Amino acid sequence: MSNAIFNNADIFSVTDADLEHLCKQAQAASNGRYRICLHQSQSDLIQEMLISMAAHSKLQPHRRKGTKRTYAIICGKLRLVLFDNIGNLVKTIDMSLKETRFVRLSCDYYILPIPIETPLVLHEIAEGPFLAEDDYASWYQDTNYDQYLTGTK
Repeated sequence: MSNAIFNNADIFSVTDADLEHLCKQAQAASNGRYRICLHQSQSDLIQEMLISMAAHSKLQPHRRKGTKRTYAIICGKLRLVLFDNIGNLVKTIDMSLKETRFVRLSCDYYILPIPIETPLVLHEIAEGPFLAEDDYASWYQDTNYDQYLTGTK
């Protein structure tokens, strides 16, 4: 996995300086993302990451079938847009320290994370092991992205 720092210690701590470095790395990355993997292996049953997303980070809706995820906001603002299997909008959740701080997903909805305010850092916990088999939404049209960004859709 590129754009990542991997933990190889039994005790791993993250400082404010580490978070600042994480945000700078995301800003410099071509895809606008950088992560600290707190788990030690992609085969771990719990995958735990601190993820920074820069303003130019653009994802498409994706899911990992049969896995549960938890998101916690550390700083910034993130919009999570959730879709059903055929692309119907299910829910939009704005996450920040002043709004929703934690989200637990126990469903197979497609997730479109959109950075709204940066620097943005979120803590993601997902069931493992990690298999590079994200299911990307075939119905998604990138032309709708700005509507989700502004909340007009």
